[in-house]
Amino acid sequence: ISINHELQQSEAAYGALQYAKHHNIKIKGLWYEKLNQWERALRNYDFLKTNDSSNMDIHLGRMRCMQALGSWSELRELATQIWDITETLRDEQPVSLLPFSTSLIDRTSSSTVFNSHQGMVNGRELKKYLQQKIAPMATRAAWSLGDMPDLEKYYIHIPDTKFEGAYYRAVDAIRNDNFRQAQDSIDLARELLDVELTTLANESYNRAYSGN
Repeated sequence: ISINHELQQSEAAYGALQYAKHHNIKIKGLWYEKLNQWERALRNYDFLKTNDSSNMDIHLGRMRCMQALGSWSELRELATQIWDITETLRDEQPVSLLPFSTSLIDRTSSSTVFNSHQGMVNGRELKKYLQQKIAPMATRAAWSLGDMPDLEKYYIHIPDTKFEGAYYRAVDAIRNDNFRQAQDSIDLARELLDVELTTLANESYNRAYSGN
């Protein structure tokens, strides 16, 4: 499914999903996401949550679906809950005392984002990583709902090397009549967006003409 999605072969990806269903292969919410079937993905994550309510991967998946569906109030509520949980992480966090489960940490795997050592994990970096995942979605929900205090709370956790980070910094600067800072952020946002669009255009060109 992932390979066909990357190749923009949506019908082949959907066929792979149907094959998995018919052969009783466990369906992952992320597969539905790749096919832009956001409602099905959300239902899948909600079902998984009933058996694993503290799983961070599931909550992040639910937030992605809510963002895609424009469910801003629900997204804001969930983001607030999960954000508050990340705030409880210690700088040096015992894995056994984590307030959630996540595939980011594995005592036996070197391929995960965070490895535990003697039952401890770098809670500071884990917190930063998770909040940078949550912040863009929470900021967009706040912006869509006109909730400026929440927007200010979250956008500062989006790196200004990302388009969204520069964009929201420009918005906040304009709100505070800091027009010089706003112009700098707008210029940076344009540069970052230009890089993103150029990269996407090159990828599309290479995909269309390679191997022919």
